[in-house]
Amino acid sequence: MDDNQGWAESARDLWEELVYGEGLFRVFRLLIGILVVVGLLWSLFVFRQLVALGQSNPPAFSDGTQAQSEEIAKLDALVQSYRNQALIRSGSGQLAELAQAAGRSPFTEPPSLTASVATASKAESALPVEVPPPNLLVKAVMVLGNASVAVVDIDGVGQNLVVKPGYAFSGKRGKIVSINPEKLVFLWNGKRQETLATSLLGGF
Repeated sequence: MDDNQGWAESARDLWEELVYGEGLFRVFRLLIGILVVVGLLWSLFVFRQLVALGQSNPPAFSDGTQAQSEEIAKLDALVQSYRNQALIRSGSGQLAELAQAAGRSPFTEPPSLTASVATASKAESALPVEVPPPNLLVKAVMVLGNASVAVVDIDGVGQNLVVKPGYAFSGKRGKIVSINPEKLVFLWNGKRQETLATSLLGGF
């Protein structure tokens, strides 16, 4: 019982010294007061910042959304251009035209593929078809002075034909130009062609 009263009395004395004491206790009270004032000021500052943040207007996202939509449109156009180039390089010109038309107007009916194919077929039919020259097999070459003749087989014309320079065949598409023991030269659609010759008789 006396111990409890001793502790209580000591605590009461210490509190009185802190509150009413002079010297070191006064400086301690002053520091505690300064800390309390600084804490109050800091709390007020933080509270004011929170209030100002709550009252501020939300950031506008319209500009960012518009810029993002423009970037998406540019990327879509780039992808569409790449697909068209890939189709053109793969030889599908009609599909590239249809894809390009559908990309410009996605809700309209694309042009008729049949019409595009018909136009392409007409353009191809208008181009001249180049026929390869027939196979010429020179069996013999005979040279007498400045004159020369040859025995040849021409596919689609005949076999064992005796020809000389100036001889025309295949509807005048082909024409013999010169004959010598080494080769036979002829024109086919105006282009020079050569065939190796086999000489049986030469210079008689």
